Amino acid sequence: MKKIYLLFALLLLSNPTFSHAKDTKPVVEDSVIEDDEGIDDADTDEKDGVAKETEDGDDSEKADELPEATKTPMVGKVGKTIGVSIDKDGKQDFNFDLPKGQFTVYVDAQRTGDGSLTSSIDSSLKLLKRNGAALPQYSGDLIYWNAHEKEYRAGKAFSLTAPTGVRFRLTNQSNDTNNFWLTVVPTAPFKFLPYGFGAKVLDAKIGPNNGTGGTLESREFAYIRAKIPAGKWSVSLGAQEEEGRVYASLHSLDERGLDYAQSFNIITSSGDYGGEAREEKIITLTKPKTLIFRVYNEGSATKTEITYDVTIEPAGK
Repeated sequence: MKKIYLLFALLLLSNPTFSHAKDTKPVVEDSVIEDDEGIDDADTDEKDGVAKETEDGDDSEKADELPEATKTPMVGKVGKTIGVSIDKDGKQDFNFDLPKGQFTVYVDAQRTGDGSLTSSIDSSLKLLKRNGAALPQYSGDLIYWNAHEKEYRAGKAFSLTAPTGVRFRLTNQSNDTNNFWLTVVPTAPFKFLPYGFGAKVLDAKIGPNNGTGGTLESREFAYIRAKIPAGKWSVSLGAQEEEGRVYASLHSLDERGLDYAQSFNIITSSGDYGGEAREEKIITLTKPKTLIFRVYNEGSATKTEITYDVTIEPAGK
């Protein structure tokens, strides 16, 4: 009899259908909660001062999954990113039903060509009535841009005094097929919108000998976000390359990832192969400001990667 009980117990243990629900624990995924400015405290390595990537959530479609442009308008929703691939001289319309208020429309663009500096993202966005006629207060292009970068963000705020059905018309005037992501969000409260083309954003630490960076392949970009207090600051870009000539640049963007009135550039270049270089820009802020720095490895004859860092420290008198 004992042998029978023992065999029955072994059978129960070996059959997964007899497991108890109370022994099954739910799986809880970690999440990052951002404040109203969309800035998380950087998770940093105290030893080398290199910040880890901010885990900004992103509902946008991936580049290899983008649908082709259609003759009929795509239907959009506030806060939802729509991705589309548009051929040379092609266009795509988007219909939105928007309430009264102020909104910001973002367009993230990505070239699909070989990255040649002779090509560009030449595009425009119009804000129209639902039937395609011009809105009197927004005649012409709401946004027009021509950028030689492989990836680029453009954006514009607009206001509606009453609930309105609108149509956005996105036109690709480039010589190549390009990928685009369009998003409409309320202008306030602000929250950083992740890049449609998937770029991650590093959160910078501020202080002497505390640069934020890493390695960057030829013709590739990196994004670093810094929340800078009021005062006089030195922003410097350092780059090093073991075989080729260093040629890297930094362009400042506002907290939304857009150009702003006081945007500045830093270009650093070594005269010799296998060199290193650093250039700085002195800026004065009358109040705290969040900036995003877009770093670009503009490449060399050998097309090798560089090691780079962006250092933000108080400027000397």
